[in-house]
Amino acid sequence: MKLINILLCLLISINTFCQEKELDGFWGIKFGTSKEKALEIMLENKNAKQHPSPENPDLLIFLGCQFAGRPAKYITLAFIENQLFDGRVYFEPELESQTIKLYKTIKSELNEKYYKTKEDYEIFQDPYEKGDGFETLAIQAGKGQLASQWVFRREDNQGKNHIQLTITPKLLVILAYQDNLLASKAMNYNKKKNYQDY
Repeated sequence: MKLINILLCLLISINTFCQEKELDGFWGIKFGTSKEKALEIMLENKNAKQHPSPENPDLLIFLGCQFAGRPAKYITLAFIENQLFDGRVYFEPELESQTIKLYKTIKSELNEKYYKTKEDYEIFQDPYEKGDGFETLAIQAGKGQLASQWVFRREDNQGKNHIQLTITPKLLVILAYQDNLLASKAMNYNKKKNYQDY
């Protein structure tokens, strides 16, 4: 019995340790990096091609990237007050039927690198259900959702940062890295801006 208790304590300690790892950026670019510096890193170190995004001056879009050994449809970097707060990779599988498999493969790789997440959701609404063979159709119809999240402490211990993995109704697998403190600032800014219309 003592051995079992010791093993359980060890597992809990390891899990707690894993979840206390830090996440300070996206793809070698630290959160808080300026738009100019992030652009330079992407063009010089990542072999990325910038896509013009005139609609939003706080967003950079890149094409032609390989991320974790896979071609990315595109990658976005979002800024608030000239500070990087969000980096996203959009994967598009060659076949629609491979979407969930790709999602699960990336989730498994993240679990292996960081820790096995408990924040893992597969939600389906009528007439769909998990395991019915129509999960992809459910996602396309907006009646199915797969999402996973990994939580990390910040360097300054001011809240948490996240990695999120989801599938969109257009069957893109999105991998997002986010600085929650700056993301909250961006959300408040956008909310204030939108509320001006009222």
